[in-house]
Amino acid sequence: MASRKGKVEIGATPSPLAKVAATLCLVFSLSGMAVAQDTTVSPPNRAEVDGVANDLRKHPDLSPSKQEWRLKWIDRDKKKDETKPSVGWPWLGAFFAWLSHTARWFVWVIAAVLVAVLLVHLRRLWALRSPAYQAPELPPTHVQALDIRPEGLPKDLAHAVLALWQRGEHQAALSLLYRGTLSRLVHGHGVAIRAASTEGDCLRLARPKLSMPAQEWLESLINIWQLAVYAQRLPLDSQVANLCEQFDRHLGSTAAQEARP
Repeated sequence: MASRKGKVEIGATPSPLAKVAATLCLVFSLSGMAVAQDTTVSPPNRAEVDGVANDLRKHPDLSPSKQEWRLKWIDRDKKKDETKPSVGWPWLGAFFAWLSHTARWFVWVIAAVLVAVLLVHLRRLWALRSPAYQAPELPPTHVQALDIRPEGLPKDLAHAVLALWQRGEHQAALSLLYRGTLSRLVHGHGVAIRAASTEGDCLRLARPKLSMPAQEWLESLINIWQLAVYAQRLPLDSQVANLCEQFDRHLGSTAAQEARP
């Protein structure tokens, strides 16, 4: 029996799957030709078919599994820690692990509490420094070592000053007049004179509380007082008499001061 031979021209390199398919076709075609030539030849049994199937499964292109090589970083220290057996109580390690995870929350809570305490403290300090919460300051009893308490001054201060001046006690007379003036400004007109206030401070603080003639009178008194104390230059008798005459007019009488609440 003549057999036909086919000629296959390959234009390109076949894939592995194409090679396997061609092999299977060749196997089955040869098997059919063998059966056609000799009808006495029996078909392949189950074991032969399984053997061919196993050979096909072992082919790398038909295998269901595939090997790939990838690079992976291995932390040797971590691996050593994981393989190191635990020593001691296991709950202690769990406690420290929990503490490490929750430590940052404790830090935030403590920081928030400290900030809240600081804000409350600053608010109290601000309230204490506010004029609405400040306790009223008591008027000074002395200004630059001069006693300005009303109970230490005579009721008719102008008459007492003139009496001292006529007796030749010039420094005492001017001191009494200046002390009485400061006392009237503090207790009668509410001028915020303090114990360390100078003559210039007293004049500056008293101007908003006095009329223009009273301001001029006070400025004249301070000039006479400074010349007498620091330059040893006494004023004229007429100047002292004029100051005493206008004392109650510009600063109010003693009766008026005692009538104030």
